[in-house]
This record gives sequence, C-alpha cells and structure tokens, in this order.
Amino acid sequence: FLTATTGTLYGKARASITTLQGNTDAMSSAELSLNQMRKMRRTVLVNGADVRNLIFVTSYTQGDKYRALMQQMQRMTPTSAVAGFVGRPELDGIPIFEEQHASAGDLLLIDMDVTKLAVQRSPSVIEFGRTGDTRKAAIVMYFNLYCVNPNHNYLSSGLATT
Repeated sequence: FLTATTGTLYGKARASITTLQGNTDAMSSAELSLNQMRKMRRTVLVNGADVRNLIFVTSYTQGDKYRALMQQMQRMTPTSAVAGFVGRPELDGIPIFEEQHASAGDLLLIDMDVTKLAVQRSPSVIEFGRTGDTRKAAIVMYFNLYCVNPNHNYLSSGLATT
C-alpha cells in the first residue's frame, strides 16, 4: 500500500481520507520522460512531501532509458575520451536508485520520511529435526513495508520496456 488509492488497511477505508490517497499513473507503454518525472515530483511536493526525503526507485531498464535521455544533452570534451555517467544519477536533486527486483516498466517516487519498515517477527530459528549426525533448520523473519502518507509517494507503471 505504498501508492494504493483504494481498498482497506486494518479495516479503515483509505479512499475517504485525502492524505491517504496515493498517486498512480498507468502509462500504457509510454516512453519515460523528464516531464513525467517532474509531474511526479511536483504532485508529491504539493501534497506536502519534502524534496530532501524523496528518491526514485526503478528497474535497470528505466535507469538505462533515463541515461539515454540525459546522453542526448551531453557533449564530450574534445580532449577527453570519457563517455557515459559516473556516480548516482539524479533529477532535480532526487537520486535515482535501480533495483533488480523492480518491474521493468515501473518508476516509483518514494518519500523516505513516511515509508517505514516494521519487523513483524524477529529473526527466529526453526529446526526441522535431526538427520543422523546433522540438524536441519531455517532462519525466518517477517517484516512489513508500509506508508503512513501514501499521497507523498507516486507510481508510474506500464512504461515502455523496449
């Protein structure tokens, strides 16, 4: 429920509370654009987010598409053979993190101040019993990622992936 706009959370209807309504765009295979990224930024700032707490999270595919947009604006210095990018990419002061588990067509703008991780069950050892001279076990941990103010987050899904 980082960006959800409908449904319930622990029996409380979120759609009736303005501060708990998230921001989403279904992009229908549209190309990533600076206009879309700035629209996301502008929307969450109007909703009360602080730009210092914002990060973009996306797939390697959209990260490459962002670099391609920036590459069109770059010019190489004649005395240098360096091409490409060094360091973490960012847009208007908001860092862009690429995540291997992100869907290829998704771009998330997350407010780290209102997005939390809660431990539901601390790390515990579960033994499966003895097998001869050995013991089998697993370490189990459960946690929840949640947001106390989803309208500070924004999801653009379905971006072009080719």
